[in-house]
Amino acid sequence: GATTPALSNVNINDIKVTLMHAVWLDDISYQWLGGGINLGKLGTLGVGIEMLSYGSLNELDTTGLQTGTFAPGDSAITLAYATKFSDMSLGVSVKFVSMLIEKSASTMTFDAGLQKSFGNMTVGIVAENISGNINFAGDNFNLPMLVKGGVMLRLNGGLLVSVEGILPSDSSIYFAAGAEYCLK
Repeated sequence: GATTPALSNVNINDIKVTLMHAVWLDDISYQWLGGGINLGKLGTLGVGIEMLSYGSLNELDTTGLQTGTFAPGDSAITLAYATKFSDMSLGVSVKFVSMLIEKSASTMTFDAGLQKSFGNMTVGIVAENISGNINFAGDNFNLPMLVKGGVMLRLNGGLLVSVEGILPSDSSIYFAAGAEYCLK
């Protein structure tokens, strides 16, 4: 759907929990657990935990001989808040991000997004990783910030179609499109 802050599966009008586990090539796996609770007129509070594992990799010395293995991975814990006013929704989140190669590094970062509905069309914009500096073995780098803008259209019969533009701070803009059909 149209772009929303980090916990987009948390519905503003009820309590939801989402769990996902995916295994890709070469033992790469991704896990995500998120939940939200409606605070009435105060909005919705959400929490999410995500982990990306790259499987076990060979550790090599300078001559190319294997000296062992290591298991790199990334994780994030997110606390999010969303509120709805009139036909608009605003969401903000704070994330604790941790990366592990042979040593670990971590940082805090922020996301913010806004959605507005126009009948059966929703338009959204979000900025992810608004700040955050990671230090690996003395080398500092910023988390790549993403700015996304999207449009979602609800068609008759449970069909949703969407398109969004994604502008990473470290790359060129690209576009994505998708569709979802809900069987009742």
